[in-house]
Amino acid sequence: MDDFAVLSSLVINLENSLVFLSGVDDELGTSLQDHLSFKLGSLMAKYPGVPLIFIRLTHFDCKPLAKQILSRIKL
Repeated sequence: MDDFAVLSSLVINLENSLVFLSGVDDELGTSLQDHLSFKLGSLMAKYPGVPLIFIRLTHFDCKPLAKQILSRIKL
């Protein structure tokens, strides 16, 4: 992290930074989290109404986004 600060002249705010891990076992995840000093984040968020998931989206998953887009179209 110090190298990043030296190269960019930016300092990472550890209180507001999160680490997101995928595909690693718990032991490695804990080790990375401790080494980086970041809190563990969760990807259970939605972007505009569509869940951020890593599987194929279905019609049901896209329906909130389509509804939002259609509501903004003025015919």
